[in-house]
Amino acid sequence: MEQNQRIETLLSAISNRTKLSIITLLVRRKRMTVTQMSKLIGTTRSNLYQTVGDLVSSGIINGPEAVVNRNYVEKYYTLNESLFQELDSEVWSRRLQSLSEDQSREIVVSFLLSQSMNLQIIAQEIQMSPEKASPRIKELLMGDRILMSYGRISDATYNRFLDHEKDLIKIFQKNPDDDGDNTYVILGIPGLIDFREPEKFSRSKPKRRE
Repeated sequence: MEQNQRIETLLSAISNRTKLSIITLLVRRKRMTVTQMSKLIGTTRSNLYQTVGDLVSSGIINGPEAVVNRNYVEKYYTLNESLFQELDSEVWSRRLQSLSEDQSREIVVSFLLSQSMNLQIIAQEIQMSPEKASPRIKELLMGDRILMSYGRISDATYNRFLDHEKDLIKIFQKNPDDDGDNTYVILGIPGLIDFREPEKFSRSKPKRRE
């Protein structure tokens, strides 16, 4: 798949909330059946089959791999990681800048909802872990291996944060991990505007990232 086609394929997928939720689940769980996905996304299997089929046809996910479990066959799907690893970040960035206002809105909403689901899954996994796991959870928290940070900062500090985040992403892109099990979510919401009251949007323009 050539670069522009790869970008358009991914852009179409992440603009769809259900498709991005499936991608998010496969990033975390690595391999899943449609039944497993449906329980976490909160929909029926029949509703997901067409969407999963679309993702397979577009080359975003692999599958299915048939696994015999007692008297029935389970079909597992996995993420086509090479599609993401071969993505040109500069071409991707330029394509995002060319999006319409409606497309930009839908991608932001889609990402936030899919990550909300992802964080709920992680919370449930921790909550339902056996009691003997509690000392390990505390150890990770006290050793700053579980990072939890939330706050409000000035525009100047926020711009410095964006610069550091851009450097981090470059490190991740140059050193991809095929077997990485650690999860990170980087989220920043600018306070220049009040999304609930468009008439009060600030006239100041946000800093454009180069």
